[in-house]
Amino acid sequence: MDESAQDTIQSNAIAFFKTYKIPIILGGVSLLCIIVALVLLVKTSQSVTPIQFSHSDIREDSSTLGTESANLKAIAVDVEGAVAYPGVISLSVGSRVEDAIGGSVHLTA
Repeated sequence: MDESAQDTIQSNAIAFFKTYKIPIILGGVSLLCIIVALVLLVKTSQSVTPIQFSHSDIREDSSTLGTESANLKAIAVDVEGAVAYPGVISLSVGSRVEDAIGGSVHLTA
């Protein structure tokens, strides 16, 4: 390219920026605000508190904490997701995750 073509391109770019200066700046600021909002949304939706399991019959004194779990007869499991029959399933103590999924009969694709 010769020098006059480069000058023409440069002057067109400068004219374009002068014409659309405010929309370009506002678009950039808007994009930055959207990115910040998404990052804050993701950070606030994450939970760092541990899951706590409880049973209505468990007493707080330390003498019975070890024996209460031996007295339980069944565990209620809420099966959700890609299963044909989601819901609460009662399992015997010592059952595995596969038993809960198998209790909901069929997996869906």
